[in-house]
Amino acid sequence: MGVNGIYGLSGSGLDIESMVKAGMLTKQRQYDKMYKQSTKQEWIKEAYNSVYNKLAEFKGVASDFKLSSKLMTMGAKSTNEGMVTATANGSALAMSHTVKVDSVATNAYLMSAEKIGRVSDDTKAANSNKLADSMFKSIEADGDGYKVTFSDGSDKTVKADDKAMEFTIGNGTDTKTISYTYKDLAEGKTFSGLATDIKNTGLNISASYDSVNDSFQIYNSESGKNNKIEITAADDNAATLFTNLKLAQSQNGTMGKKLVFTKEVETIVTGTNASVTIDGKKYENLDKNYLQVAGVNYTFNDAKVGEPATVTVTQDTEAITKNMQEFVDKYNELLDELNKLVSEEASTYEPLTDEEKKDMTEAQIKSWEEKAKTGLLSRSDILRDIISSLRESIYTPVAGVDSKYNSASAIGITSTNSKGHLALDKDKLMKALGEDPDCVYQIFASDDEEWDNLSESQKASGNYNYIRKSSYGNTGIANRLYYTVMTDGMKKVEDYAGLSKEPNDQSTLGLKITTMKTRMESFKTMMDKYQDAMYKKYDNLEVLIQKMSVQLSMVTGGNG
Repeated sequence: MGVNGIYGLSGSGLDIESMVKAGMLTKQRQYDKMYKQSTKQEWIKEAYNSVYNKLAEFKGVASDFKLSSKLMTMGAKSTNEGMVTATANGSALAMSHTVKVDSVATNAYLMSAEKIGRVSDDTKAANSNKLADSMFKSIEADGDGYKVTFSDGSDKTVKADDKAMEFTIGNGTDTKTISYTYKDLAEGKTFSGLATDIKNTGLNISASYDSVNDSFQIYNSESGKNNKIEITAADDNAATLFTNLKLAQSQNGTMGKKLVFTKEVETIVTGTNASVTIDGKKYENLDKNYLQVAGVNYTFNDAKVGEPATVTVTQDTEAITKNMQEFVDKYNELLDELNKLVSEEASTYEPLTDEEKKDMTEAQIKSWEEKAKTGLLSRSDILRDIISSLRESIYTPVAGVDSKYNSASAIGITSTNSKGHLALDKDKLMKALGEDPDCVYQIFASDDEEWDNLSESQKASGNYNYIRKSSYGNTGIANRLYYTVMTDGMKKVEDYAGLSKEPNDQSTLGLKITTMKTRMESFKTMMDKYQDAMYKKYDNLEVLIQKMSVQLSMVTGGNG
């Protein structure tokens, strides 16, 4: 329909819609071309964003392989693991250590020495898990309150909300108060409920009720003499309850005497500290059964006074080989992906317009776009530079390493094809480790002295690139990959394509896409005006034809 809604009144039979559509074809083709170009640039931006994420992931891998824990893996074996076990980190020396454990650290621990006592007159109370049955002979509803018969036989009528019992529990540094009303007890507060309330104090004190053995336990999860269990009954009812729990201190596999609780008298049990001797040096007052000395992590399991154990530290060549294979696999995964992206032929398929999608199924659209998105980064100079830097970081010897094992190839890491795909010769690596145990660490983690003196923040700032570039030959493979290849590559990708598919990031592609979309909006406005002008022209034609028809009718007297 025309802009004025006129055409068709003359009876001319003209198909104005088709005529306007035909007149707009050239403009629409121009707009569609811009749309496809813009969409393709958006796809390219997303493809680079994906590359950035892969580079960031491998940068994390490179960071791991700067660490001695990956490159100087050590193992530790104890001759008496029942007494002491050990692990070693990369800073440990390959040697033997003599260990004597005089005492181990224990936790403050209370448990029922026998079944929990009850004082209730109810014959069913022997199997009850209710606190009230271990405190009162009976508690019965009496109007708005309760009639209570206490353990000593005395009676009292109490209000429902009156405090029935209260106690404080502590861990050696802090205390919490727990209290219950007569209503709480009459309505069935249980031993399990008491255990939950103790656990919820936040004092690192655990508690539990074992219904099978009718036993209650209270445990401080932190070992050592400063970590305690402190209980004070604020009233006789609380004292009666805790006495009837039949608690005794359990320590080193033995049970102490059953505890009797008295109103307002604090009961305290404590853990103990460990005491050990390693290579003749005594370590006392350890609140945990764990100690690290010279890169060896010792765990003490049992005290055997005067009985020594030997902990032998050796290089774990199997773990190092496994880590090197992991590095090769991760490197190949990235390099192969980049090589694939660069070598893919650019697709001849173009993005689809909404009009073109109308006659296609979702599956057809998906298949088309998958084909259209192949080769988006074909022959990318940015990716080619990254690939070249990756390969250079591997095959360039580390000049700062004073050993015949000063390159990746010297320890069995070599290229298998012209594209730089790596393989690991494990036998060659084992031989190198046997002759020079530090070789892998030196090749991967070495730093030039001037570069090494910089802090991590200085290295990452970019202000010291001149040092980094001049020290490249003395820098280990992992540091080259982390500070040079990945950092530089990620910066190039970010500058060109940004970090997301959104165009408003001031990247080169982002600005290009924004400019293209602005042109498209302007062109679309021009198309709308052009279409309106065409409709107006045909409206005027209809008016003219209608006038001529009227004039002809007047001349012929309506007999035309």
